[in-house]
Amino acid sequence: MLVLTKLKQIRQRKGFSQRDLAKRSGVAQATISHLEKGREARFVTMNALARALEVEPEALVGEGQ
Repeated sequence: MLVLTKLKQIRQRKGFSQRDLAKRSGVAQATISHLEKGREARFVTMNALARALEVEPEALVGEGQ
């Protein structure tokens, strides 16, 4: 499990609200909120968010993880 330190930055750069991303990814808005606050993500969740944001999963993870 990994902390998605770049999630909020990428989501905002793409112009999505948490609600928008939740609809696109199938990940609950509450989960996205928790992840943006530092909760660790499961790989399946990271992959779903990456697909919805049209980025590689590694882009969501900060350096050194």
